[in-house]
Amino acid sequence: MMQSKLKFLLSQGIIHPSKSPWSSPLHVVPDSTVRPVGDYRRLNSVTEFDSYLIFIVFDFLTTVVYAIRSTDEF
Repeated sequence: MMQSKLKFLLSQGIIHPSKSPWSSPLHVVPDSTVRPVGDYRRLNSVTEFDSYLIFIVFDFLTTVVYAIRSTDEF
């Protein structure tokens, strides 16, 4: 059953073969449907988080609109 599910995912381009050193083990979760899941705990433990803040687009646009209105007054 799992073999056919993996073949289907492969044929749909959802998964692909890889020789990456960062692969994760595949587990089968038996619930109402059998489904493969990845265990990313080891990968997450060595991930370096980005220290840059994500600029909020709304705040940026508000600043730009305010700047445009300010320059229109001159």
